[in-house]
Amino acid sequence: MTHAIIQQELPLRDLHLPDTYLWWPLAIGWWFVIVMLLGVIIGFGIFYYVKKKNKMQHCTITYALGVLKRLSKENNKSILITHISRLLRRVCISLYGRRQVAGLTGERWLRFLDRKGKTTAFTEGVGRILVAFPYQKTVDYPRQELLLLVQQWLQNQRSQHV
Repeated sequence: MTHAIIQQELPLRDLHLPDTYLWWPLAIGWWFVIVMLLGVIIGFGIFYYVKKKNKMQHCTITYALGVLKRLSKENNKSILITHISRLLRRVCISLYGRRQVAGLTGERWLRFLDRKGKTTAFTEGVGRILVAFPYQKTVDYPRQELLLLVQQWLQNQRSQHV
């Protein structure tokens, strides 16, 4: 009897293998992983860029404060005012860009310095000498006040760009 069962054909079907797995379209989980990785990469890139920019701005201001300290030893007021004016212009171009700063002259330049330094000492105080100097034959201004104003302005920029 057992021999008869073995001789009968069993009702089995052919073996069906699953279709080959295709990469595309990706499952939603893979899309999530890709988006997260891109977000992390972009985030690190932005962080690095901002950190580098802040470091460069900090170095610019530190350098300018050192130059100002050396300029404070200058006794010739004409030379001093010329160098201070150039120093402020270079620092502003470095911090705020050539497009925003290079075309500023006269009252607009002083208002810009006041706005960025959160003061009124350029338009209403000793800082006016930066605009008035080229048109005067003799230069007389409170030297220490101007040096202090520029030093405070630079330190204010440092606190804004940290």
